Amino acid sequence: MIGIDIVNIERIAQKVNSPAFISKVFTDNEIDYYNKNGKRIETLAGFFAAKEAVAKALSCGVIFELTDIEVLHKDSGSPYVAIHNKAKEVFCKQFVAANNSATANLHITISHDSGVAVSACFVQIV
Repeated sequence: MIGIDIVNIERIAQKVNSPAFISKVFTDNEIDYYNKNGKRIETLAGFFAAKEAVAKALSCGVIFELTDIEVLHKDSGSPYVAIHNKAKEVFCKQFVAANNSATANLHITISHDSGVAVSACFVQIV
């Protein structure tokens, strides 16, 4: 399965000063990354797009908290996703158990340019 999402960066910029929005959408690790890397709104917009892309790849819509999907980074700087709680349950049910697979992986990519952030997610069944 593949999921993709595009976000207007200005839309996120308008919401970033709302503590309720921040706590509902982003994890502590994501906020730390944002704070340590120049507080660029593009970063949060990319995280938001990635969460939406993952939800679409899971083919279930957002039936869990957005904080159940967490964008992290490898030492190389490339993003990867960790899933928790209800999102992990959905993922395991739909891709691991449904395919009698020992492993299924989520791969993401994030980019931003010209006022938009975009992310794609691919589910790999091994």
